[in-house]
Amino acid sequence: MTHDFLSELLPTDFRVSVCRLILRFVSDGGLGDEGAASAVRNGIGCGLKRVSDCTESADCPCPYCRYFKPQPPPGTAGGISPAFVLEADGFPKRPRVGDAARLNLLMLGEACQALPSFVCGLLHCGEVGIGSPRARFAVNPQGEPVELAMEDIQRQAEALLGVRECAIHFVSPCILEDVGRRRDDITFPRLVKAVVERLQPNVGYWCGAAMRNKDRDAIAAPLMEKASGIEAEFTFEGRVREVSKGFGGKQDSLSGFTGVLRARGDLDPFWPLLIAGSLVHVGLRPHLDRGRYALRPIIGQEEVELCFTS
Repeated sequence: MTHDFLSELLPTDFRVSVCRLILRFVSDGGLGDEGAASAVRNGIGCGLKRVSDCTESADCPCPYCRYFKPQPPPGTAGGISPAFVLEADGFPKRPRVGDAARLNLLMLGEACQALPSFVCGLLHCGEVGIGSPRARFAVNPQGEPVELAMEDIQRQAEALLGVRECAIHFVSPCILEDVGRRRDDITFPRLVKAVVERLQPNVGYWCGAAMRNKDRDAIAAPLMEKASGIEAEFTFEGRVREVSKGFGGKQDSLSGFTGVLRARGDLDPFWPLLIAGSLVHVGLRPHLDRGRYALRPIIGQEEVELCFTS
């Protein structure tokens, strides 16, 4: 059995709740250059503030203040991402009546308990609409929410032991920065680094076990050394240019690359981390459907997609 770096980085009570939804548009609208997840995020936030009587004060306990605006603990340079992840598949840029789009709402760690509140916020968002002009929509759940835990990741990783080749498809734009400059590619060591940085302190914070950056890096050092020995090549497919619009009208770039990273070698030490990263996304703005990738191990010369949330 290989060394389990994931268990050192995350607590055993790590969990993710996944709520699968179909949004069916009941009015025309337009998103312009705003990313779909950004528009939905803003709508849920407005809904949460309304249904929770949010005061936005420093000690406000409402779900919006707690899960949208976390206060980073000491030693966590760069802050903490919000406690949710939105996966917005197939959103039309100009929704029309009758159009449908998939939305996965993922809640991390302690935020799993707030899933009903977030769904209420989404229902309010559907009544008000998103974009300009505002596209209103009805929300249709697709089955019961699914909760995934550490043992689910480890079970899947164990099933992949011995598989030596994998195609990693970035199916949503990935935003990576090195020395302040955005990349248009990714190497295998850079992917492992991105997963580690996403898990700690970001995900670990919501699971009640945030780790200081220097402690995280010490744990990850042997894994990073192993990653440099993996043979890999990246195929660039394109750059998606979108923006995020905040509540105050401030815009932020969501532009990132898509493509496929193919890796070959002893992947056994990396499967738990790669699977965890595919759940929670990597890079900048992961909660706004950036850095989502599909793991497709190559078994018998065929790609087999692993997907917990489809």
